[in-house]
Amino acid sequence: MRKKESEKTMKHSFLCRAAAAALAAALLAGFAMPAAAEDAQQPQTDAQLEQQLVQKALDAGLDPNANPQQENSWRYENGELREEYADEGGEFPQLDLPEDETALPEGEDGAAMFSVSGRVYGGIDVSHHQGDINWTALQNQIDFAIPRCGYGLDLMEQDDRCWRQNANECQRLGIPFGTYVYSYAQNTAMAKSEAEHALRLVQGYDLDYPIYIDIEDKTVTGLSAGELSAIAKTFCETIEKAGYTPGIYTFKNMWDTKLTDPSLRNRGWSLWLAHWQTGLDYSRSGYDLWQFGTANIAGRGFDGNIGYLDPMTRGTADINEDGESDLRDVLLISTMLAGRMDTTNRQRRAADVDQNGTLNTADVQALAEMLIED
Repeated sequence: MRKKESEKTMKHSFLCRAAAAALAAALLAGFAMPAAAEDAQQPQTDAQLEQQLVQKALDAGLDPNANPQQENSWRYENGELREEYADEGGEFPQLDLPEDETALPEGEDGAAMFSVSGRVYGGIDVSHHQGDINWTALQNQIDFAIPRCGYGLDLMEQDDRCWRQNANECQRLGIPFGTYVYSYAQNTAMAKSEAEHALRLVQGYDLDYPIYIDIEDKTVTGLSAGELSAIAKTFCETIEKAGYTPGIYTFKNMWDTKLTDPSLRNRGWSLWLAHWQTGLDYSRSGYDLWQFGTANIAGRGFDGNIGYLDPMTRGTADINEDGESDLRDVLLISTMLAGRMDTTNRQRRAADVDQNGTLNTADVQALAEMLIED
């Protein structure tokens, strides 16, 4: 009886794959992209967009002029990196990124900081403070990058002026990247606006790493544990609702003493922990990135990070994330190509079957071949 049921299941699975492959081939043969609407609206000017964003902030009861224009935190003073955290380093060690897949920088006693299973990645985070960056020189020196997209409320004047250049270069060179917003949020309404700030700026990019809220400024660290946890939760939930993976960047003491609400843990949200010492001295469980200090790469100093987070998988064709590529995914990819489906960034990555960064009929062909081979 069990054998017959197994044979029946195998036959059903084969027929589903065959039907999916046939449908994919048919779609490829007769697929027509929708014609652009003749009365397509003209793109907004920067002035129009800024006016719209200011009005949106006002409608939410927010003051567009509330955010400080200069960072002040454990590593910033009046908008400038403190001397001890500048490229030259200072009292903190100049740690090189790991040269192989599993090694970590060694502590003063020669022992590894801590041992982990799986691959270890080396990366950097940057903002306009680093100015122009030669990303081509960095391409083979780093595994990932986290460039800042902006700070504070969703206003154009608070976009990081190097965001587009940095994100474009990462995407052009195939450097996996995510992003972060430097937070000034005093309440959940401001946190929601900061999340929307990031979501506006990541449009058109394929992120491989999360979107983080950077909680370090002195204007926010004085808030209560309850207030800070609510701010972080609102930001992350807004990012997650839009289809992206959210995360929290903060320093170790803040995570231990203020961001303690259980709702911030075990949610699939990423934790990026800053602790500029020779060792983290912290339990591995729960965090994905460790910002350890200054890393010397290609003749320049950057904030160095050790990562344990694999870049998000591309080209799986499992668009509905049910664990397999089948007829349902063929229908979904055709719906996406026809422009009849609001898709998340994760779904677009999965549908890019040939992993060339563009969703088109070549992905239907690649999906058909994948299903036939299976």
